[in-house]
Amino acid sequence: MNPLTEYIKQAPKVHHLVHGRIPVYFKNNLTRQINIDSVCSRIENILSSAMFQNISAIAIGDYNSLNDRSVDSVYSKKVIYLTNEQDNEEDIIENVIHEVAHSLEEIYSESIYGDASLKKEFLRKRRQLYNELSKKYTLDEKSFRKTVFTHYLDNLLYKKIGYDVLSHFTDPIMVSPYSATSLREYFSEGFEKYYMGDQQLVQDLSPELYNKIKFLEELTNK
Repeated sequence: MNPLTEYIKQAPKVHHLVHGRIPVYFKNNLTRQINIDSVCSRIENILSSAMFQNISAIAIGDYNSLNDRSVDSVYSKKVIYLTNEQDNEEDIIENVIHEVAHSLEEIYSESIYGDASLKKEFLRKRRQLYNELSKKYTLDEKSFRKTVFTHYLDNLLYKKIGYDVLSHFTDPIMVSPYSATSLREYFSEGFEKYYMGDQQLVQDLSPELYNKIKFLEELTNK
């Protein structure tokens, strides 16, 4: 049985809903005092109900799957999983928006990636990043030409270089250091920045990505 399904059967009454239908479950309490009702309300004001068409629940807790990967959130089988270690409302909202983007990839993959324009933009920026980083680091050039997630690049960018240092290289070309991880994260990071109010930044740095988000916005809200 799916761990979330098993937990939900034993869970107390749901006190928080997003758009009146997406339940928010707590496996563990948040480590900080955060108003979840406020979080839900703010998310509803940012993303339409249609954006949640591929989400069945949001689950918050201390999950090994998150801890093992050192991530704050993940989307899997129509559920958004969030760590219970969140700093504030903005952290939760950003994480939810990011995972909503991944959920939409499943049903709108052809619209997002079909014409390869986003892939081409991403790889151009990866080439720029490689050219700059190679002045300081010894790199595997082939890995920078792959669009999928690789442990080599994840370890290089996150652990060896570190996002604080990496940001000096990515700020002129991408919306965040994490955008360089893979094509899917390039899309989701842009989606997150767009809906957190940085539309101009996304448009200026990644016009193809901006156009895809706008198209997806129109598509889901028809």
